[in-house]
Amino acid sequence: MSITAETKTNRYGRRYTYYHCSHRRQDITCRQGVLSLANLEAQAIAYLKSLTVTPELHSWLSTQTERSVGEQAELQERAVESIDKAIIQAQAELSTVTGLRIRGLLDDAEFMKEREGIQRRIIRLQESRAEVATQQDWFEPFETLVSFSSRAAECFQHGNDRIKRLILEIVGSNLTLMDRTLNIEAADPFRELVVTSDILGMRAFRDDIRTRHNRHDSDLSDRVAKIRLVEEEIKRIEDERTTGPPSSPESLRPPDHSSGSFLDSAA
Repeated sequence: MSITAETKTNRYGRRYTYYHCSHRRQDITCRQGVLSLANLEAQAIAYLKSLTVTPELHSWLSTQTERSVGEQAELQERAVESIDKAIIQAQAELSTVTGLRIRGLLDDAEFMKEREGIQRRIIRLQESRAEVATQQDWFEPFETLVSFSSRAAECFQHGNDRIKRLILEIVGSNLTLMDRTLNIEAADPFRELVVTSDILGMRAFRDDIRTRHNRHDSDLSDRVAKIRLVEEEIKRIEDERTTGPPSSPESLRPPDHSSGSFLDSAA
């Protein structure tokens, strides 16, 4: 169901924001009741808390993951060394073929055929080396996502509308409102945390991140980038509480709910 926000002012001058069905056609009768902003945010916070990873489980998995990364680093180093040796050997073969051509022991056709074959092999080896070299970097996005899942509810509670929108975009998709109940479909890779938050679920969560990172998944990169935006915005808010807000009129402007709020862009 499509929803929209509407702000009204009571006779005492107090403003309230409600959410309701966005239908405006006269021939459609919507039986869905309105939902207050406070109620909607409470449901969003409850969902975010369901993604929380306990400190004990986080610590255990981080230790296991660091050990796995260390073992992978050793294998990666060996693989890179092997590829480097193969590249050096191929380059030596290319020099040998060139020398044979200079001495007239190969004609042009034979030389071109041999050279192109060796050059293609060198390119494949260089591509393999680059791929192997990037496979260890998945630990950082893994830690970022795990840490965020445990802080998402707190960030949502203390954040402004922009932060709240970003958080819901990061962890969920297909937000719907039915019978005054907010439904959020967990986005990958957070779906594993919703299904189960035990060791097996966390391993599946970790393995999903590693697989997505190694295949350069753009959706994962986008979510990690949004998490960093949330962290920057939270830090800015905390700094303002300590030193006072900047003089920019835009930064001093209070959230405007007259045309919607945090859910409008996230939905």
